[in-house]
Amino acid sequence: MEAVVSTTTESALQITGRVVKRQLSYFFNYNDKFEEVKRYIEMLNNTRKRIQHQVNNAEMNPEEIEDDVQHCIKQLDEKIEKYEQFIQDEYHSKKRCSIGFFPRNMSLRYRLGRNATKMVEEIKVEELWNKRFDEVSYRVLPSINVSLTDISYESFASRTKTIDMFMQALEDSTVNMIGLYGVGGVGKTTLVKEVAKKAQEKKSFPVAVMANITRNPNIITIQGQIAEMLGMRLEEEIVRVDRIWKRLKKEKENILIILDDLWDRLDLNRLGIPNSDEDDGNQN
Repeated sequence: MEAVVSTTTESALQITGRVVKRQLSYFFNYNDKFEEVKRYIEMLNNTRKRIQHQVNNAEMNPEEIEDDVQHCIKQLDEKIEKYEQFIQDEYHSKKRCSIGFFPRNMSLRYRLGRNATKMVEEIKVEELWNKRFDEVSYRVLPSINVSLTDISYESFASRTKTIDMFMQALEDSTVNMIGLYGVGGVGKTTLVKEVAKKAQEKKSFPVAVMANITRNPNIITIQGQIAEMLGMRLEEEIVRVDRIWKRLKKEKENILIILDDLWDRLDLNRLGIPNSDEDDGNQN
C-alpha cells in the first residue's frame, strides 16, 4: 500500500510541476511566442499567394478549381484574418505591458503569453502553412463544343437530306467511318458541324472532336487539336500517339471524330485514332 501511495504522490508532483512550468512559460516567454505567431502569419500568407497563383493560371485556361482547393483558400483567409487581428489587438496590450516589470502588469503579461502560446499550438496542429497541391483544377468538356457550332448554318432541302443520311449512318453499328467529298466552298465543313451538333443533342455521340487536316498535314498540330477537345494535355511529344490512343480506347461513350479538309489518304494510327477496320476486317 505504501508503494502505491508513493508512486501516486510522485506522479501528482510531476503533473503539478509540468503545469507550473507551463504557466510560468506563459509569463516569461510571451515575447518569443508573439514573434512566432508573426512568422507563421507570414508563412500562411506565402502559402495563400502560391496557391492563388496556381488558381489564377488554371482559370486563364479556363479550368474548374477543385473543391478542396477552394476550401483551403477559404480556410487560409479566415486563419490569416484571425491571427492578424490577434497580433493587432495584442500589440496594443503589449505596449501597456512594456513599461516595466510591475505587479499591475503581471496578469496582462501572463494573458499575452498564454494567448500567443495557444495560437502557435493551433497553427502547428493545422499545418495550413505547409499546404501544397500538385493540381488545383480540372478541365470540363462542354456539352456542345463551341468550335463545332456554326451560327451561320441555314437549312436547305438538299442539306437536310444529306444530314438525315449522315444521322442514319451514325446510328448504324456496322458503320465506323463516313466520307463526305466535294469541291471546295460548297459547305462541307458547315454541314459536318451541324451533324456533330445534332449527334450531341441526341446523345448518340456525347463527345465530338474536330481536326483540320489541310493539304499538307502536320501530325503534331492535328494531335494537339484532338487532344484539346478531349481535355488532354500532351507535353511529351514522344508518347502523344499512345496517350491519345489510350484515351479514345478507354472512353465508355461514343466519340465522333471529324477530320476536315482531308486531301489524301491519312494513316489514323499516326494520330493515335484506333482503327476499328483492323479489328473486325470490315471496310465502311
